[in-house]
Amino acid sequence: MTQSSTTAASLLQQYKDAGLDYTGIAEYSDVSKFSSGTNDYVLKAHLPIEVKCEGMKPLTRVWPRFDGRDVSGYCGASQFENYGTALMTDVSGNLTFWFKIPNDNTMKFKGYKHLLEVSDVKPPVGNGISSGKIGATTRCGQNYYAPANISGMRGIPPGNQTTQIALTEITADSSQTVVSVKQVTDEIPDYLSQTFVVTKGTDGVYLDDVKLWFAKKPGNSNASITVQIRQVDSSGKPTDVLVAQSARVSQGNVNVSSTAAQAAATTFTFPSGVFLKKNSSYALTVIPNEDGNDFEIWSAVKNSNDVSSDISAYVVPELKTLFGSATGNQWAQLPNEFLKCEITYKKFSTLVELGGTKTTFQFENKDLDFLNVSAISPVGGSTHNSGFQMAETIRGECSMQIANNQTISVGDVLQSRTVALGGAITDANYAIGTVRSVGAYTGGNLTISIDSFKDFSTTATANTNNVYFGSGALSGSWCGNTVIFSDASAPTGRLVFLNGDFGRIRLEESDGGFAANKYIRGQEFGASAKIDAIIDPKIDSVDINTVFEIPQGTVLSWDIKATSVTGSLDSVWKPITGSTRVDFERDQKRIYSKSNSANKSLLIRGTMYTSDSTVSPTVDIDDVTVNASRQRLNSVSTNETFPAGGALARYVSKVVRATSGVIGEASERLNIVTQAYFPAESGIELYIRAKNDNDSEPLSDKNFTQMSLYKTTPSQNSTLGNRRDQVYLHHRFSANTDGDNFLGLSNIIRENSGNNGVIAYRSGDGSVHHGVDEYQLKIVFTRPDGKGTSYSPEVSAVTVTAHKSPLNIA
Repeated sequence: MTQSSTTAASLLQQYKDAGLDYTGIAEYSDVSKFSSGTNDYVLKAHLPIEVKCEGMKPLTRVWPRFDGRDVSGYCGASQFENYGTALMTDVSGNLTFWFKIPNDNTMKFKGYKHLLEVSDVKPPVGNGISSGKIGATTRCGQNYYAPANISGMRGIPPGNQTTQIALTEITADSSQTVVSVKQVTDEIPDYLSQTFVVTKGTDGVYLDDVKLWFAKKPGNSNASITVQIRQVDSSGKPTDVLVAQSARVSQGNVNVSSTAAQAAATTFTFPSGVFLKKNSSYALTVIPNEDGNDFEIWSAVKNSNDVSSDISAYVVPELKTLFGSATGNQWAQLPNEFLKCEITYKKFSTLVELGGTKTTFQFENKDLDFLNVSAISPVGGSTHNSGFQMAETIRGECSMQIANNQTISVGDVLQSRTVALGGAITDANYAIGTVRSVGAYTGGNLTISIDSFKDFSTTATANTNNVYFGSGALSGSWCGNTVIFSDASAPTGRLVFLNGDFGRIRLEESDGGFAANKYIRGQEFGASAKIDAIIDPKIDSVDINTVFEIPQGTVLSWDIKATSVTGSLDSVWKPITGSTRVDFERDQKRIYSKSNSANKSLLIRGTMYTSDSTVSPTVDIDDVTVNASRQRLNSVSTNETFPAGGALARYVSKVVRATSGVIGEASERLNIVTQAYFPAESGIELYIRAKNDNDSEPLSDKNFTQMSLYKTTPSQNSTLGNRRDQVYLHHRFSANTDGDNFLGLSNIIRENSGNNGVIAYRSGDGSVHHGVDEYQLKIVFTRPDGKGTSYSPEVSAVTVTAHKSPLNIA
């Protein structure tokens, strides 16, 4: 999306006007060390991302901005519906919503660094840039980094992952967003922090929960309290670097006791996978959701007796220092006082305790359908309130039976009474669709197939089952009553990828049943398309991205099974390395569409166990992504004398000078040596187009001439699968033979045996030239159909030697 300089300058000024927070984002951020140093790419449309905000003003209307632009139309209270609804914080100042990064005719975003924010500042009308900070009384947000719309997290400790926005940092991959919480929310003040040191485990321990004992709580039912685990600095004081945060405990769930009795504890739970390193210090920070001292927590004072037992308090060595009355990072130490708390670590069953039984788990590909489509309606692409939408339900043709006295034909648009009377899309009984096939007329009832947007009512009350024509000469007139409408007969899926330019749609959660030459209809705004084909993509590799951790004393291993291009699942598990790319070296694999096969195409198995009861391997099963890819290689190289022929993979050089540019000093022979990985059955073909300085025809108007391979050294081919086994391919122009007539045809280059082997050609204007002064090289790569990545050739170096005088080459 290249912008004109005027547009770019205007946008830049808008960002500057919005304030300091906005000047470094989007296409104007400095990304010289990221993404090949360019911001010149547009973010693809993302699936819904769950956003959680805490610590904001309670019961307040707020608006979401992305790079300073109002994205309310792409935010909703639930994952798959109600986008564009108003966002309101709850009584505790919390807010959860879903956000879809758009890429449509309404809004697109470009570049590496972005800002997602939520505040109570209402955006202006339109898509202009405005500040969510200036004038805000409550605000949160964080930066979103998307360097190339690809790749993902590799081996990120699960304890560093959460799904909340709290003025923190987001990292993103091609399918989802994971929030790495690193700092404490600005709006929340700090109150009490008890530091402690971890002494258990080989490498450390996993946190289970924290128990506190309360002497008092506020009467306000909206009050709540949270516990955080933070890092400490070199002086032993708490920092604002957050390790983990508990679930919020409401006032009604806080237990209060007149003594610090064990039974009156309040438990704070944490996300699974919070790892605390051995011999490291942390702070347990207690944070209420409101100012004041309405919560009171039991503590112990060294050399003082317990209030109930009158026995001197015992403090475990792991507890260090209690801090309170924080102002920013200025913590006040409370000498000889310690928070009464219980920090519980997880305990795991060892391999010995389980009798040698290892734990296994398995992932499999989602129920996908890959659709090639045409006749997309509406034309011109999607907007935030029209066309196909990410994550919406896509439905195939429904069976419908109508009692009617009018002729209904294929292509007729039918609509419900609500639509015919001008009802809104959100009204009850709104339904419309196009007739795609007409069946039998029996007993006064006609059966049709219709790509319906929403459901036609079969209830006769108030004529709600009336059906009207929506197109043609009879538009607006009654055509019958709905007797049966069967949405159960229609296949459904959820849209996760759309490319309208090339007619590509991918569905998840498909129940199968889609078929070529049938129609689909989106259930959010009623977009439609015709299915031309259902594809089973071939793949060469899978990139496994997962969040996991393997502490010392634990084992986590991975295996894979994939499906061949003929539909057979591997019979044996193949060991692989987690969070890495797996190449299918000998044969391609295939991911089958749900509508073409009920079987799963890709299985990944994990096996885990531990010999240390304090730790375990961990895998975030909600954050495992597998990106399948295919090399653009085929077995065809026909018509490559033209600029582009039948091959899918080719390299074309820039125009290169063969001589110093002195007229009459043209090179008389070209020899090319390529260093390459060149297994048997693969192909590397060289083509050249060239011209003499005396030739007036532009080089770009000429066709290519294929060069001849006359020798390979030191062997004929590379060893299959060993890319270090490089061979040298020696190419030159063919010598003309009797009857070749190369000088009678345009731009066919040969070594002219009638002129001591000097290369010659006939230009398009009929002039004949001996020797060339400039050339352009093309290398075409091929491999056998169905073969894997080991058959993909690879060129490491190309050496072109131009000679003034021909050489004898054996």
